[in-house]
Amino acid sequence: MVGPEAPLGLGIVDSFRAHNLKIFGPSQNAARIETSKSFAKDLCTQFHIPTPRWKMFTSESEAIGALDGFGPPWVVKADGLAAGKGTTVTRNKREAEAAIHRELQREPGRIVLEEFIDGWEATFMATVSKGQVQWLTPVFQDYKPLSDGDAGPNTGGMGCFTPIPTVTPSLVEKVRGSILSPVVAAMEKVGVHYQGVLNLNAIVRRGSEEPFMLEFNARFGDPEGQGAVMLVEKGLASHLSSVAEDLDVAEPPQCRQGVCGVERLSCLPDDWGQDYDSPSSRRERDIPPCWDLQELFWRTGDCGGAGAQRGRDGR
Repeated sequence: MVGPEAPLGLGIVDSFRAHNLKIFGPSQNAARIETSKSFAKDLCTQFHIPTPRWKMFTSESEAIGALDGFGPPWVVKADGLAAGKGTTVTRNKREAEAAIHRELQREPGRIVLEEFIDGWEATFMATVSKGQVQWLTPVFQDYKPLSDGDAGPNTGGMGCFTPIPTVTPSLVEKVRGSILSPVVAAMEKVGVHYQGVLNLNAIVRRGSEEPFMLEFNARFGDPEGQGAVMLVEKGLASHLSSVAEDLDVAEPPQCRQGVCGVERLSCLPDDWGQDYDSPSSRRERDIPPCWDLQELFWRTGDCGGAGAQRGRDGR
């Protein structure tokens, strides 16, 4: 099972399959649903799958000139992979202009301006094989901005929890019927066969059950994937094996009912505006033990101390 996005974008699944090795994940071509936001957005536009209004730019001056048609607030997204930190949402026009300049420096030199929708987000993860959605995991909500009151920069995910009080069975079916299943069918129509897990970050317009596609990941979300695994009681390994073989799965994994939270502690680079690796930021948090299996809590990262490991993104 491939966890990070970069190997998927480089074609690790294609290499395994060329040597007749079993692997769980989409091909390099199908992974574009994550590695290129413009590919995902264009697919949704072409097949009338709900997504906020958008436009792709390669020119900084043209993008800045188009800002008044998109905000405030403004949503600026890097088109390629950005370790979960390529999105800027701001009411400050200068910050939006700076984000356009910054994100155009990344490969492949394209950005997306997107309509801002006032609502709340949720993560819907679905396994896909044989050209159809096979299983929807429990729905999670993550929290990305650092600091209390969402005052800090976007971290790509500081943690998540389930269940979400505002996620109803009818909303789950609407997301499946209007976004997940249609986008799988749309990829098949354009010659892109998807196999693995399709991770949808959706936004639901406030005061409604109207979902929109914000972006896709081509893998289990981090940290939502950890929470989903903890809630599965049985059948996960056989299910993922069947998906890896592109089979039609008869029975999905069985999940327990309960509350699950995942806390992800991150060390961030100093150039984010303050030293998040200071001694005060490394303090331990008092987390009461949850021995009841209906309440699961997983701490997925830590920072500081001797021998601490840090990824290239600063975590």
